[in-house]
Amino acid sequence: MRPSRRQFVKWVSASGIALTMSRLAPAEDTTFAASQTLPGRNKWNPAAKGAGRVDGAAKVTGAKLYASDFRAADLPGWPAKTAHAILIRAPDATHVYTGLDIARLTGALQPSVVVTAADLVRAGARVPEFYTGDLFCPVGRTPIYLGQPVALLMFEEFDAYDAARLKIRDAGFVKFAEETGAVVLPDYGANRFTRVAGATP
Repeated sequence: MRPSRRQFVKWVSASGIALTMSRLAPAEDTTFAASQTLPGRNKWNPAAKGAGRVDGAAKVTGAKLYASDFRAADLPGWPAKTAHAILIRAPDATHVYTGLDIARLTGALQPSVVVTAADLVRAGARVPEFYTGDLFCPVGRTPIYLGQPVALLMFEEFDAYDAARLKIRDAGFVKFAEETGAVVLPDYGANRFTRVAGATP
């Protein structure tokens, strides 16, 4: 006896098997958001639905170190080549900063661009008031804190960047003059908070 379509559907459903037919999605490249960014809110664990990690393949093949480790070639409309930069920070906050010993970076190790505090002033770069003082320490001043940026070195080639990074690790690349002691800044709280009511403690 041949079952009817209704009976066939009942038998299949009762056995726990369900069949569906749908049109295949058109083949297309994965979008930037899907392939290069972390999942958004409520999708913190893509592996739970079998999606895997967005950075999985890139990390195991050595292409990237972090999920948000973007290259220019990853961004739509950006050039394929990526420049590399080293942020130089002050290793001393008690002496006057006098400049960099760029002469030790010779030949191919020369940076293509050196951005200093003077360049930021010329460009009109500004930062929120929260950042008290200069974003980069100007030549002739004492850094206002240990690790304050003094310059940004940019390189077109990774090999030059990597070799220069090793060259400037030792002391002496950031030059200093006379000792002034640490810069004393106004109290943070006194500048930003004013008592408007309540008893004085």
